Amino acid sequence: AITKNNELIQWQNDHESKSQSQKETNNEYLSKTPSYIFNKIKFKSISINSTMCLALDTDSKVMTWGKNSNGLLGLGHDITSISSPIYIEELKDINISQISLSENHAVVLSYSGIAYSWGLGKYGELGQERTIYTPFPLQMNCDNLYSKVYCYNYLTCFLDFEGHFSYFGVIIRNLEINNLNLTTKNLLEDDSMKD
Repeated sequence: AITKNNELIQWQNDHESKSQSQKETNNEYLSKTPSYIFNKIKFKSISINSTMCLALDTDSKVMTWGKNSNGLLGLGHDITSISSPIYIEELKDINISQISLSENHAVVLSYSGIAYSWGLGKYGELGQERTIYTPFPLQMNCDNLYSKVYCYNYLTCFLDFEGHFSYFGVIIRNLEINNLNLTTKNLLEDDSMKD
């Protein structure tokens, strides 16, 4: 979570500190008190999935940590996991306005509207010609500039600066067709994406 002072907090897994009887009777292992992550750095947004976190600091730089499934950390394929936030080197000279993360891929937008993607994109959601996997951020192959982005399983959805909707990837199940409508609504109305 991000506090009102732009500090990032997390609740640690208390599984190890529980006694055996507590473990058998109580399935809630998260601590009741959050701890601060990098309390000297201020954050403006965070995107998470089941294995990792992507965060945008108030200086418009992207940090990442967690497990490196499908190269999602954006730090290469040699790293298996990172326990503390680290800046993504390939994005250090770019001012990022928005971040989005699915279970398999990540996309960020620069303030000028250029999209960068990485991770697994076997259905074209990376927007990279003939690329189904990249462990580093690469600029997406598109002529448009975008104002908003939202990653969903197998999809990357965009709104351009004129409000036109487009996407990379595929819609696989009926559930995702319904969620695509919600995605469009989220892109249009999400207050967290407003500058």
